[in-house]
Amino acid sequence: MLSDTDRDLKTQLLAQAARLLLQYNESSAVIDAAMARTSQALGLKSCRVVVGYRSVSVSLDGHCPVVETVQELRLNAAVQMRVHRILDQVQLAQVDAQSALSALHRVEADTPRHPQWLVAVLLGAAAASFARLLGADEVAVLVVGFAAAFGLLLRHALALWHVSLLVLPLAASLLGAVFGGWTIRLGWTQTPDLILIVPALMVVPGPHLINGVFDLIDNYLPMSLSRLGLALGILLAAGLGIVIGMELTVSLARLPETASGGDINLLADMVWAGIAACGFAAFYNTPWPQIGLAMVGGMAGH
Repeated sequence: MLSDTDRDLKTQLLAQAARLLLQYNESSAVIDAAMARTSQALGLKSCRVVVGYRSVSVSLDGHCPVVETVQELRLNAAVQMRVHRILDQVQLAQVDAQSALSALHRVEADTPRHPQWLVAVLLGAAAASFARLLGADEVAVLVVGFAAAFGLLLRHALALWHVSLLVLPLAASLLGAVFGGWTIRLGWTQTPDLILIVPALMVVPGPHLINGVFDLIDNYLPMSLSRLGLALGILLAAGLGIVIGMELTVSLARLPETASGGDINLLADMVWAGIAACGFAAFYNTPWPQIGLAMVGGMAGH
């Protein structure tokens, strides 16, 4: 029979791991499965995990649950992978519960991030590649790349001020639309729709949408609605940024007709797709070996 101290320690371990997985955007079913495997490895008879939008609770053998709050769903693939690695070590009896809990408390501080300037450059290159894949001309490709890179830096700066979450995509999309609108006014591009829209596509919340669908399929309906609602809010904020940016620079009635940016061959098409995949992977703080795999997968899949 577990002592109260041992039970508290293991409950804290599971709750901390579940909190990190939720905060760094793991799907509800994967969190449940990881907690079930870990609790079984720890010799626990029953473990109940309840995943919510802003919190996760863990209770053992009917005792009072431990609740961990989550301030915001974030994107950091490296942290998510390290949490799973720690849980794997617990399941294989390579570390004890106390050591694992200490490692989980340090995991956010111990996980390195790619340099902010490098992520901005790579996301800008991804946006430029995406615009070229969609048929943008050379000027639009260049402006979209700069707009996406500066939009990311703007989001980082605003995040330091702890502004509302939806202000970040609105500001980035607004900046991109202003860049694009002035380029259209100067008559430098023949693909005005792409120069306005593609920078906003860089803030599309893909992980929230994907995990929201996964949660729906796995019948975690409340969490699915929360994720999809958050994704919808981000999309609406990005759309509003485009509208405001156009109103400030160029009216919809004055937009020139869109011309083709020219065809690209298969090899160039694959290269652009690989660059786009690399930029998004770097934005999610994916470790470099996995970024390489993402590039290969993006090129082959495209």
